[in-house]
Amino acid sequence: MTKIVRAEAYAVSLAYAEAKFWTIGGSETESHYVVLRLTDEAGRQGAAEVVCKPAWNGATQGVLLKACEEMGAPMIAGADAADAGAGAKLARSIAGPSGLQVLLDNAWRDLNWRGLAAEASVENSTVLNRDEPAKMAAAAVRSMEETGTRVFKIKTGQGLELDRAAIAAIKAAVGDGALLTADANSAYKAGDVLALDAMLADLGVVFSEDPCPLGPDAAAEKLIRAVKVPLLIDKPGKAVDAVRAFLDRGATHYSIKPTRMGLSEAEAVADMVDAICIGTSAEAPLGALVQLRLAAGLKRPETLISAELDFHRELADDYLVEPLRLEGGNLHLPAGRNAAACVDWQKLGRLAHTHLELPGI
Repeated sequence: MTKIVRAEAYAVSLAYAEAKFWTIGGSETESHYVVLRLTDEAGRQGAAEVVCKPAWNGATQGVLLKACEEMGAPMIAGADAADAGAGAKLARSIAGPSGLQVLLDNAWRDLNWRGLAAEASVENSTVLNRDEPAKMAAAAVRSMEETGTRVFKIKTGQGLELDRAAIAAIKAAVGDGALLTADANSAYKAGDVLALDAMLADLGVVFSEDPCPLGPDAAAEKLIRAVKVPLLIDKPGKAVDAVRAFLDRGATHYSIKPTRMGLSEAEAVADMVDAICIGTSAEAPLGALVQLRLAAGLKRPETLISAELDFHRELADDYLVEPLRLEGGNLHLPAGRNAAACVDWQKLGRLAHTHLELPGI
C-alpha cells in the first residue's frame, strides 16, 4: 500500500471583480473556497477545491476545515494512495452529499491522474443572471466579444412576461446560431410550467432547468412527459440514487457538477442518462479544471449539451501557475499535467487566510 504522507487544507477567499447577486444565497463581494492537497510517499500530489456557500452545500470554510481535520484526516491516513477509487470509497462512507466527500474523491482522482496526452478544448456556456432584459443582453454580448462564447444559460424566474422579454433581447443581441438554455431555480409553481414551456419552445430554448420544485413523484412525471422543452434536473438530482428515481419518472436531462457531487459520482450519472449539462458551482480555476476533465473524458460526448466553465472569470484573482485559456468559445485543458501541477502553491499560500496541516498523517 502506498501511503499519503502529507495532507493540507487551505481556506481562501477571492474577491469578485464586481459584487455578485445569487438567485439562491443573496449578494456577496467574495467567494470562499477550501482546497485539499495530498502528497504521497512517491512524491505525487493531488488537489481538489470546494466552494463554501451555506445556502448551496451547508458549508462554511470553518465547518469544512473542521470536517477535514476530525473526519478526513483519519480516513486519509488509512487509505491507499495508489488506489484511484479510494477517495470515492471514503466519500461513500460519509453521510452526504458534503464538501468533504467531494474533496476526498476529487483529490484522490487527481493524485492518480497524469493529465491528458494532448490538449483538449470544451465549448463554454456563460450564465446570465437575472436582471433587466437589456442588461442581460449586454452581458451576453460582452461574453461573446471577449471569449467567443455562443452558448448561454439564461436565469429565468422573473415572471413569464419579463422572462420572455429577456430571452428575446438576448436572442436578438447574439444572433442566429447561439444555443440558449434556461434555469428558473425553481422560481415557478407547477401550475405555471406549461405556460413557461410554451414560451421557451417558441423562443428556441433547448432545455428548462428546475422550472419549479420537483421530486421524483407522479406530479413531476406528469410535467416531464407533458413539456415540449425537456426539463433538466439539477437541485433534486445531486446523487446517483436521486437520478435513478427521476429516470423512473421519465426524466432524460440532468445537470452534473463534479465540484458539488464529486468527479466519480458525476461520471456515474453521465453514464446513466441521455443528456447532460455540466453546471457551475462557482468554481475558481482549480474547480474549472475538474469540470474540464469531466467533459474531456465523457464516454458519450454526444450527450453533453452545455458546460458552464467560465465562472472563474468573475473573480479578481486566482491561484494557478498560468491562467486557463478561453478563446473561440472554448476553454482549454492543458496536456501532461494534473490539477495539482497547475496550482501555484506559493501564491495559494499567500492568498489563504488559513493553512491547516491535517494531523496524524
